[in-house]
Amino acid sequence: VAAAAPMLALVGSLIVVGEIVPSPSRPPVSGTSSPPMPVTSGPPLEPSAGQPAFIVAGVGGQGNVRATATGRVVARIRPPVKGFSLVGVAAAPGDRIFYLAGEVPVSPNLKIEFFKIVLAANGRPGPAQQLAGPPLIRPLPVTSNGLVAVLMAISPDGQELAYASDNQFFDDYATAIPTITIQNVATGQRRTWSLWPTAATQFTSLSWAAGGQLGFVANVGNATVSSGAVVQHRNSQLNVFMVLNTAASGRSLMNDSRLLVYAPIPVPDFGVPVQLGPVGGILSADGRSAYALIRTGPKAGKLVVISVATGAVTRVLLSGLQAVQSDPLSVDGNSLLAPINLRNLPRKSLDYLSGHYARFDLSTGHITPLPFPLYYSGIAPLPPVEVGW
Repeated sequence: VAAAAPMLALVGSLIVVGEIVPSPSRPPVSGTSSPPMPVTSGPPLEPSAGQPAFIVAGVGGQGNVRATATGRVVARIRPPVKGFSLVGVAAAPGDRIFYLAGEVPVSPNLKIEFFKIVLAANGRPGPAQQLAGPPLIRPLPVTSNGLVAVLMAISPDGQELAYASDNQFFDDYATAIPTITIQNVATGQRRTWSLWPTAATQFTSLSWAAGGQLGFVANVGNATVSSGAVVQHRNSQLNVFMVLNTAASGRSLMNDSRLLVYAPIPVPDFGVPVQLGPVGGILSADGRSAYALIRTGPKAGKLVVISVATGAVTRVLLSGLQAVQSDPLSVDGNSLLAPINLRNLPRKSLDYLSGHYARFDLSTGHITPLPFPLYYSGIAPLPPVEVGW
C-alpha cells in the first residue's frame, strides 16, 4: 500500500510559505515532471488576499521558489553541498524562513543534513546555512528512486526542529523503531520519543503549535486503545491523530502524547488494510484546533476542523469523493492548504489530471484551486514531492 500510494501528483512539487507538513495518504505524495517554467525577476507577484506569496517547490529532490498566484518559478534553490537532494522542508512562522532536509549518498547509506534558508522580498533564497549537529545516517530505501521522505516541523519560536523516522521501505524496516526526534537548531542537541518496533507503523504528518504541542498523524501497528490510551496489542492497527507534550521528561511517544482522534484499521481476508479514520492532519498555530482528513471509506472522506480540547468535530470543510485525498498540509493564518479531487475523474486513462492543490479560507469556507494540478499515474510511481505553506 505504501509503495502504491505515491500516485497522486503535483506538477512541480510544492512547499508553500508557512509551515510544511509532508505525508502519506497523503502517503508519500508524488509529483510529475512539468514543462520548463521561466525564471522571473523583479518585485513579487501579488497573491489573492490572505494567501502566502511564495511556494518552495521540490520535484525529485530539486528545489525552487514559485509565485503562489501564478505558479511561475521565481528562483532555483541551489544545492548547498554536492549531491544534495531535497527531501523535506519546514517553514518558520511568517513567510521568509525555511528549513531544508537533504540527502547525500554515501554508499551504502544516505547522509541526511539540515539547512536554513531565508527568502528575500522578491522570493529569492539567500545562501543555505547548515544547522549544528551530526548528520543522520540512513540505509538506502528500496522505493522512491532512492529518495527518502523526511517529515519536518519547526517550533513557533524557531528554536527546535522536529522530524519523524522515515516512512519508506528499507531492507530492515520490520525491526525499525518508529521515532520522533526534536533537535535544537542552535546546538544540534537531540531528544527522541519512540514506540515498539513494528513493520506497519508509518508517520504521515507533523505540525508544531504553541505551548510545546507537537501534532502527529500515524498508522500504528500492533496497537489498540484501552482507557483512552494507545497500548501495544498484536495483530491490530490504528490510524491516530495525537498531540505530543514536548516538555515531558519521558521518552515514550504513547505515554507522553494525548489521543485526539483514532480509528481501528480493518484487515479483510485479502490482506490489504482498509484505511479509515485520521489519515492526515495538522494543528493550528495556537494549538486550539486541528484540521484532519477523516477517511470514511475507500472513496469517501471528510476534511474537518476538530477542537483539540474536546476532540469533537466543529466544522466540515469538504466531504465526499472530492475530499478523499484532501490531506491538510499546512496552515498560514486563515489559509489552509490541501489537495482537492476533481468532481469527475476520467475512467479510461492510466494517466490523467485528478485535481488541484487548493486554498481553504477558514474564515469563509471558500475553496480556491491553485495553479498547481495533481495527476494520477496508473503506469509508474511519480517523483516524490513535499507540500506545505
